[in-house]
Amino acid sequence: MFEQVADHTKVKVVKRDEIFQQNYFGSTELLPFWVADMDFETTPNVKNALRDRVDNGLFGYEKSIDGLKKSAINWFDRRHNWVMDKQNLRTSPSIMASIGILINLLTKEGDGVLVQTPSFPKFLHVVPNNGRKLIQSPLKLIDGRYEIDFEDFEEKAKEAKVFILCNPHNPVGRVWTSDELNRLGKIAKENDMYIISDEIHSDIIFKGNTFIPYGSLSDELTQMSISLLSPAKTFNLPSNSSSFLYSTNKDVLEKFDKFMLNMYLDKTTALESIAMETAYNTGEEWLDKLLVHVEDTVDYIDEYFKENIPQIKVTKTEGMYLVWLDFRELNLDAQEFNQLLVDEGIALNPGNWFGKAGIGFLRMNIATSRDMINQGLEIIKRVVDKRINKPARCC
Repeated sequence: MFEQVADHTKVKVVKRDEIFQQNYFGSTELLPFWVADMDFETTPNVKNALRDRVDNGLFGYEKSIDGLKKSAINWFDRRHNWVMDKQNLRTSPSIMASIGILINLLTKEGDGVLVQTPSFPKFLHVVPNNGRKLIQSPLKLIDGRYEIDFEDFEEKAKEAKVFILCNPHNPVGRVWTSDELNRLGKIAKENDMYIISDEIHSDIIFKGNTFIPYGSLSDELTQMSISLLSPAKTFNLPSNSSSFLYSTNKDVLEKFDKFMLNMYLDKTTALESIAMETAYNTGEEWLDKLLVHVEDTVDYIDEYFKENIPQIKVTKTEGMYLVWLDFRELNLDAQEFNQLLVDEGIALNPGNWFGKAGIGFLRMNIATSRDMINQGLEIIKRVVDKRINKPARCC
């Protein structure tokens, strides 16, 4: 099921598009390991439901939100032991749209917004783009696993009105524990700081780890929190899905509802609703098989680097289909190494896209076939062999 790359020849896929590759990498026809979507088709049930809906041919005004909300509530109850109150659940065009809206609703120009770095690049952009002050708290890499620098975070929280939490954390793959989340929540409460929790990768969790929705913590800690949810990453639906917003804070919900109504953004399209509802209602078996494939791929990549390029380390990955590669032991300039990879025909996310804390690292999307993975690994090895492991000259 997951050893076949979907036919992308009739779809304008961003990561393979020549214009996008040229704009981001200065080259084209690159093997794509950068954009965080999958090379796989979505579930058969989703495909069939969309086909049936299109075949019906009627696309007038329709009410579909109740079933969609119910499917999301049931999903998070089954998969994550979190029971949401339907009255506190909202839809939104996307998670990033929700973050932009919430920043404007909960802060004023010049206020501080805190993020942990390395950070999903759009977090680093949405804050200054909305006239707010970006405050960064770097994570600590200890024995190949990222941890929160609570001393630094606590100090930075004094300057912030909002903290954007990412769980699992993109790009480093940490799935935050209950103790970590509770400690973050207590610091936020002490500083009257809202927590916006981006949980879009919450279903891609590996064995031995448990995703804990921030909204499932105590009422004391969740009162100033907003959880952002979506099946987009889980079922490969980024171009045909919207998102959800959940909060028990009535003031936040009233502000959000008013904004959405005033901007006429309080609607989801028919096909988005069909895709998301079907995925949540019928997608568990498909997801369980995907998780096996992705985790096996992480282990395969880790072993490959240990055996063939030991200077490149795979940081401890607890969730997501993205791996964070530490190439600092190559002792190469990061910009030079990134360019060498592009010149050899591969596109990975340069670490500096994720802030200064990402320099010396690469993000690699592994939601693809083993054949594609092998092609990518061979290119990376070829680059390293050419630049580092040069054969000794004889005689």
